[in-house]
Amino acid sequence: MTTAPTAAKALTRIRSQRPGAAIRAVRRTAAGHGELEPLIDDNAIGAREQTAKRAMGRRRPPVGTRARTPASRRQDRRTMPQEAATLTIWDTTGRFRRRQFDPAGAEANKLLVVDLPATVAEHDRIALQRAAARHGIAEDLVREDPNLDGEPWYDGLGRIERMRINVAIDDETTTLTCPRDHTDNKGELLPSGRAERITVRLDIRRAGTVTTLDLPSDLAIDAGEHEMDLEDAGVVATADSELKIPELQSLLEEIFFSPADDDRADSVDTQRHVFGMAAHVVACEALLEPDRAIEEAIGYAVEQELADLLPEDRGVDIRYHPGAGGESARIEVELQPPATPEPTRSETGDTG
Repeated sequence: MTTAPTAAKALTRIRSQRPGAAIRAVRRTAAGHGELEPLIDDNAIGAREQTAKRAMGRRRPPVGTRARTPASRRQDRRTMPQEAATLTIWDTTGRFRRRQFDPAGAEANKLLVVDLPATVAEHDRIALQRAAARHGIAEDLVREDPNLDGEPWYDGLGRIERMRINVAIDDETTTLTCPRDHTDNKGELLPSGRAERITVRLDIRRAGTVTTLDLPSDLAIDAGEHEMDLEDAGVVATADSELKIPELQSLLEEIFFSPADDDRADSVDTQRHVFGMAAHVVACEALLEPDRAIEEAIGYAVEQELADLLPEDRGVDIRYHPGAGGESARIEVELQPPATPEPTRSETGDTG
């Protein structure tokens, strides 16, 4: 139950924000808890409100006597000078950040409103975010704000209306439209692996003119027109990518992992573990050279699946022999000798 002191504090807070709504708000709160009489003093509150309003020069004249500002003195809000404006930075990570700037300053000319179709996939938006960060303009991408439509400075900002991703692999460039089209790459998905170049190409409209901006990126994901699962998608990265394997693995899980919920399905934790193993392999293929990717993937699988079987005080040699000439493949496991402890000083006769 709300106590009188608590409700009184609420009254003080509400009054400081909206004096005219104080009585109505507290009446609704206190009446429901049987505290109306102890809290509300209409005469005292009314007198203090009128005193405060007069002190601020905001005493409201009787209805029908308010003078209207002559039309010659009224100014359209579009032509009034604005000291500052605030827009939300476009961000795929879920962070909510605001940016304040001078609409009439040079800073506003660099802003780009992301006006892409809603059907553009999340992983393509991530490619744009990474490209913008590498190019140093991540803070210049802002979200649309319908409340500002009609403001000349806002209508004059550049708008990103179209996006494509060009991926160069083995000197052959494939263009991925955003969203995907069935004609992309002749209907085939990119293979996961390394790319020589990844470029995000943007069409930017400003003042009726469309220009093109190319931004180098380090990651592209091709899940096709119908957004296929990870096992069918192509994940490519450039050799200079700063992504780490665990980071890309986590990113792939966020994009593609969707646990089954039918009666025969494993638990969500089991499904996530299995998916994580597959995502790790794909991340290795995208970020490492082929041989190194295989080594890293095998080592990770052993660590995840066999760690409980490995002795703590002995090394283990694991050798895999692929089948040849009709023979079956086999795996050999050999334990190394226990480590020999270092002799103590007393055992060596060193007493000094």
